[in-house]
Order: sequence, then structure tokens, then C-alpha cells
Amino acid sequence: MYAFKKGEEALKLKPRGDRVRSGLVTDLWPYVERIEAPTLLLRGEQSDLVTPETLKRMEETMPSLEAVEVKDTGHMI
Repeated sequence: MYAFKKGEEALKLKPRGDRVRSGLVTDLWPYVERIEAPTLLLRGEQSDLVTPETLKRMEETMPSLEAVEVKDTGHMI
């Protein structure tokens, strides 16, 4: 997976995905649930951190969320 790829040029990053999946980071949902301000989320189509399931939960939790998916990108847009 690439954070950025254009032709032969590519930036291959795997940010904290492994640590997130293994549970070594703080659970942020209690904080997300308290967000009341209108929020714009830019999600890379191939993000391994903000999965489609996570996005769905965020949309259900945050009525003022507007999500935009950026094609052909990973988490690091």
C-alpha cells in the first residue's frame, strides 16, 4: 500500500496501523462522541486506519460529520 503513488514515484508508509490493530493506542471513541462542531473528514480510499467500518461508525456518532474520500490514496493523503 502506498500513501502516494504517481507513476514510478511512490511514498510507501505504514503509519500506526499495526499498533492500532494490536490495541496499543488509546481508545478515542469517548472523545469522538463528544465532538459537536461541524467536522470535515478527508479519508484516503485505501486507508488502513480509517476503514469503511470506522467511517460508518463515525457518521452514526457524529451527525455533523462530512466525509470526503480521496481516490487512489492511503491514510497519509
